[in-house]
Amino acid sequence: MANNKDSYISPLSTRYASAEMQHIFSENFKFRTWRRLWIALAHAEQTLGLDITDEQIAEMDAHKDDIDYAVAEAREKEVRHDVMAHVYAFGKQCPKAEPIIHLGATSCYVGDNTDVIILREASQLLLRKDSPSYAFLLSIGAAVFILLRLGAAAQDLMRGVWALSRRVDGTAFSCLLRCAGILLITDYARTLCEEAGADSLAWCTGLAGRLLVLAAAFPLLEEICQRIWGLAA
Repeated sequence: MANNKDSYISPLSTRYASAEMQHIFSENFKFRTWRRLWIALAHAEQTLGLDITDEQIAEMDAHKDDIDYAVAEAREKEVRHDVMAHVYAFGKQCPKAEPIIHLGATSCYVGDNTDVIILREASQLLLRKDSPSYAFLLSIGAAVFILLRLGAAAQDLMRGVWALSRRVDGTAFSCLLRCAGILLITDYARTLCEEAGADSLAWCTGLAGRLLVLAAAFPLLEEICQRIWGLAA
């Protein structure tokens, strides 16, 4: 193995990249992500009815981080294929799960998905660390986009809510609906604050949401108490 002075290095990593960013683009992160993807694949195939046992998945999970690079590198010299080399190394550590590792998948399954995960993690790191305000705006934009895409489903939900409101007591239903709305909005706002790194604001948002729920539910609580007292009398 060549030493650092005999190998190509880039100032993008040695001079400008943070330790967190270097980890995201590291071999460890890449190949550990491969193993997590193989575990996810096994779970999915088991759910679909393939003959994959919990014991096999547990064995894979137990070795998802302890990669034997010596075995993988030796195998790659033979087969000239990085994915098959790591399938082989994983199988050597997981003899019971060996037949189902990478079952039915192509190299693109781990390669392309890992590239996407790396880019996502790197983007999130940049936003959290250097531009929390942009992260906040992007989160809002993503939420608006998702809500627009769910337009038809939202209409069906509103029709169902409206039909339900005509079957139950109006006051009680109105209180419950307000409480649900406050909880949803508060949870989303708290998450946005956490993503932006404003933990104190997130805590205050959560507290405010709980107080608003209590205030919104007070008429319903009052009515329940009155009925209990009426029955007791």
